[in-house]
Amino acid sequence: MINRDLIDIFIELAREKNIERSELGTIIEDLFLFIIDKETGDSENCSVIVNLDKGEIEIYVEKTIVDHVDDDHFDITLERALKLEPELSDLKLGDTFVEVIDPARFGRRLISNARQFF
Repeated sequence: MINRDLIDIFIELAREKNIERSELGTIIEDLFLFIIDKETGDSENCSVIVNLDKGEIEIYVEKTIVDHVDDDHFDITLERALKLEPELSDLKLGDTFVEVIDPARFGRRLISNARQFF
């Protein structure tokens, strides 16, 4: 997932706030986890990987495959999981499914939170 424009915005914010580039990746990871936590109430099942050099931000959410979704942040139906990843045809109820989240999904909220977060 390439997101060079987003990385460039973060680099500019870091320059304005005199934040070292070496710290920027961790700050961006923490920012996404903060927003996810604020949005869903929990970010424990999420991972954020930032590669500044490649301009990549990857967000992963671990979900349990269930018959009926009680909480869409933690659960996913088998049908939905197979629709997202058809090649994983051996999935079954109770398995863990890792869903990829597009960072662009956070839109303007991300930038406004970033300005306050930095």
